[in-house]
Amino acid sequence: MNAIWLLTRHQFTEWRRSKLLYVFVFTFACLWIFCLYTGLLAYRSVAAMRENAGRESRGQWLNQDRKHPHIAAHFGNFAFKQVNPLSIFDNGTDAYTGTYVYMEAHRQNDVLFSPAQSTSSLVRFGSFNIALLLQVFVPLFLIVLTFNTIISERISGTLALLKSSGISSRQLAVGKVFAPWLLVAMVVALFYMLSAIVLVVERVDFVSQDVLKTAAIFCFYLAYYFVVTVLGVYVSTVAGSVKQSLIVLLSGWVFACILVPKLVANVATGLYPLPSNTEFKTVVMKDIVNGIDGHNTSDKRALALTKQMLKKYKVDSTSKLPINIEGIIMMEGEKYSSKVYNDHFDQLSRVLLKQQKVFAFTSLLDPLLGIKNLSMGLSNTDYFNDRAFRLDAESYRMNFVQTMNRDMALHSKEDGFTTYKIGRELFNSIPQFSYRSLNAAQSLKNYVPEIMSLLLLTVLSGLMVKRIAYKL
Repeated sequence: MNAIWLLTRHQFTEWRRSKLLYVFVFTFACLWIFCLYTGLLAYRSVAAMRENAGRESRGQWLNQDRKHPHIAAHFGNFAFKQVNPLSIFDNGTDAYTGTYVYMEAHRQNDVLFSPAQSTSSLVRFGSFNIALLLQVFVPLFLIVLTFNTIISERISGTLALLKSSGISSRQLAVGKVFAPWLLVAMVVALFYMLSAIVLVVERVDFVSQDVLKTAAIFCFYLAYYFVVTVLGVYVSTVAGSVKQSLIVLLSGWVFACILVPKLVANVATGLYPLPSNTEFKTVVMKDIVNGIDGHNTSDKRALALTKQMLKKYKVDSTSKLPINIEGIIMMEGEKYSSKVYNDHFDQLSRVLLKQQKVFAFTSLLDPLLGIKNLSMGLSNTDYFNDRAFRLDAESYRMNFVQTMNRDMALHSKEDGFTTYKIGRELFNSIPQFSYRSLNAAQSLKNYVPEIMSLLLLTVLSGLMVKRIAYKL
């Protein structure tokens, strides 16, 4: 162990002499500070905007004029997606998934106002944030640190001198891998801690789950950097020249960070295409009106329900019912339309999950894909969190719409749209919409293949260290 520490200190000394250590730390610090500053500004701006919009929407709902309950259901409500503090580090798919959904009777609306809609096409290359810095630029720094770590010492004769001094090949291999990995780990850990202090000073609303998720993300990054470091040292070991080592590693970086993600995305959408928005809405409306099976039409459903109510209360006319049959039909119609929407959204979810699996299993070949998914998942900025928000919004929509319809059925008379009205006492019974992000366990559960791929690559990298020792 003393020999490994000696080699690590020697490597740090070499980096200081060549100014490489200072260049790395200074460049990393500038990029991190810029990303943290812009991320914090975006978080504060978006959080304040959505909080104000949510408060205004709530006020409009409570202070609306007295009206028929079903008309109030059409007046509707808004659900705004809560901004997670970890989006400061990784905003994931938030730029594409929309910020709010308008909730009303009879339909499930799209989540609207995706920031990408009001941004230039450059957003499609991904925003420059801390996650991108850690996933793409840090590996590039590791390549710079490792591409000549063995080959240059072999050419200069230093390698033979180290081995003749009693340092074994295994110790030499471990030391060459440990030094750059330790440097990056210390720098990243330092800036995470400094960022935490900044966010506490800025009164960003972190909870214990956010701390746990950040710790998990950091551990995954350590494994990711270990894989990259071992690959860098291995190429430096087997390469015939410094130039060859650098070209191979840079080519691998371009392939893994730029080409593979785009290629996998095209393959996933090609294998599992999604219907257009127009096609989706057309099919949904057809099933609502005509019935999923083509026989159970809306007219037949209403007629059957009316006969059922007449038989239940033993009367021969809807006007003699102790309830408003229109309200009952509204309630049952809402259940049916919701079922149709949910069935079709479930079909879309299955397609999206198949696309997600393509990325998950490809992460065994490109760890960047795995660490990217894990980072988004734990930052609550991935598809699964967006889906959880949509499900919560739909549950809330059904609750407040059916509350209005139930009041209509129990307290109003048939054809009473102009005479029966409700006010704030009923509006206030509908709680304000709130969404709770997935916790760490729920998020990690969605990314088991990525976790297993990263663990397997870490184990294989550990075995590769032995191969490096054999080559020395």
